[in-house]
Amino acid sequence: VGGLAATWAALGLSAAPAPLVPVLAAAAGIAAGAVWAGLAAVIRLTRNVHEVLVTLLMNFIGLLVVAEALHGELGEPGAGFPQSPLFPREAWLPKLVPGTDLHVGILLAVAAAVGAHALLWRTPFGFKLRVLGASESAAGYAGVSRARTTIAVMLVAGGLAGLAGAVDVLGVHYRLIEGFSQGFGFSAVSIALIGALSPLGVLPAALFFGFLEAGALAMQRAVGVPSPLVAVIQGLTMLFVLSAMALGGVRQRT
Repeated sequence: VGGLAATWAALGLSAAPAPLVPVLAAAAGIAAGAVWAGLAAVIRLTRNVHEVLVTLLMNFIGLLVVAEALHGELGEPGAGFPQSPLFPREAWLPKLVPGTDLHVGILLAVAAAVGAHALLWRTPFGFKLRVLGASESAAGYAGVSRARTTIAVMLVAGGLAGLAGAVDVLGVHYRLIEGFSQGFGFSAVSIALIGALSPLGVLPAALFFGFLEAGALAMQRAVGVPSPLVAVIQGLTMLFVLSAMALGGVRQRT
């Protein structure tokens, strides 16, 4: 959804000053992601359905919304695959190293992780969030509003997810492609768990997953290692990490 909003902005704001086009497109992605996550927060509060389940199921709705847009007026005429027209160069994210795919999106990811860590551990809102996550009853006694805190954190999380979608279309594909983010939601859950649910911990976990994904096809071409082996390694890593977390919790209780 963030990628879709960023695409609309990148194609519709091409007349804006060049330095502002990617900024406005990214802002559109953030806004769309926040609204999308806000819907999940409303479902969580009104229907008491866990937000992880709601957001994972909403991923499929988002995929269909993107597909509908690409099969409609947003699609590139005559293209053999559902995709948008190529963005103007003004909308592309700048490269950090010329001649490579490394762009400023990596800096945005690091800044987002550091900002989330500071928000969680250095602000009153973060304290309320940690109290609510530890015990809803204790948070209620402390005067923490469950509804306001849930909506606020979902808006922040949705905005970050929308930014990720915007960065992907603005810095990698330079257009919106059907299914460009398929599987990202499930990978994000795995990365968050391997990162011990820590904003800073997800950085090495995400790099680990990224290195595996990027090297899978290269290993298959070079030495014949089956690319599905990457999924096995990721699954085993997640199993070991979760087992270690469970054992640590048992030891703390005893």
